[in-house]
Amino acid sequence: MIREFILQMKRDASSALLPGQFGIDVLSRFAEQFGALQERGFLRVDDDSLSLSREGCCRWTGCWHEFFLPQHRNARAT
Repeated sequence: MIREFILQMKRDASSALLPGQFGIDVLSRFAEQFGALQERGFLRVDDDSLSLSREGCCRWTGCWHEFFLPQHRNARAT
């Protein structure tokens, strides 16, 4: 689920919020992560949509690990 969510965020952030897409409320589940990305100017969250800023798109690869469970955040992708 996380891998697909991350890919959707890069392609079209709002599509990651589609009801039933993952069977969870993505805005609630990742509220902390979205808040941190908003503070850094990488993401805009509206009532029912997300959008990555240009900076957010450029830096997304360095941000996606925050969406993993804490025990997996330091793992390297191969």
